[in-house]
Amino acid sequence: MLTNDEAQSAKLLYARRVPYTVGVALFQRYAARQQGQDPERLDSVQVLDDSTQFYFALQKDSKPEYVARLQAALDKIKQDGRYASLLKRYTHP
Repeated sequence: MLTNDEAQSAKLLYARRVPYTVGVALFQRYAARQQGQDPERLDSVQVLDDSTQFYFALQKDSKPEYVARLQAALDKIKQDGRYASLLKRYTHP
């Protein structure tokens, strides 16, 4: 069964309609949690590409103050520990 929807993939997996899914662990764990499932039941069995990094994207013509505010907010949550907490919560240990 093919789907490009992380929530649908999680539903199919937890319903045992598919034996595995392929996707970004962060998104799949989030989708499972949103559906009331235990994301700790998910297990990564094969890493297809561990070079992927996540980025915030803004339009090229975004106001410079928006870029600065976004960067400041990201810096703040990194400094106060919330960033690490979010990564821990939504990624596979």
